[in-house]
Formats: sequence, structure tokens, C-alpha cells
Amino acid sequence: MFCIQCEQTIQTPVSKGCSYTQGMCGKTSEVSDLQDVLVYTLQGVSFWADQGRKFGIVDQEIDQWAREPSSLH
Repeated sequence: MFCIQCEQTIQTPVSKGCSYTQGMCGKTSEVSDLQDVLVYTLQGVSFWADQGRKFGIVDQEIDQWAREPSSLH
């Protein structure tokens, strides 16, 4: 398992990041993967919402979830 949180938490002379079955935070690799998918999905929704805004297409329901794509990095 490898996630950004463990990368910033666990640092050894040999490596950076979590090399355990369960991370320092206690989440499993499945949870880490699902969080990655969620972030990727939100980045996609934000990208397309931003593209729509350029053409005057605004959806308030989407806008409550979608911010500027650059703010999700």
C-alpha cells in the first residue's frame, strides 16, 4: 500500500512511504485505493464543470461538488 499520507509520515533511510499491510493511519490498501478513485472522479467532474462554465453552462448541483480543477491537486 502507498498513499500520500504515509509518504509524509513514514520516512526511513531506505524508503519513503508505508510498506505495511495497514498504514500508520490504520486504513487498508482497499480504502486507500477507493480514496484515490474518489479524488480522480472529483477531478474529472471539476474539469468538465469548468469546461461547461466557459460556454455559460452552469449547474448549481454540480457546483456544490466541483471546484476549480487546480484546487484539487
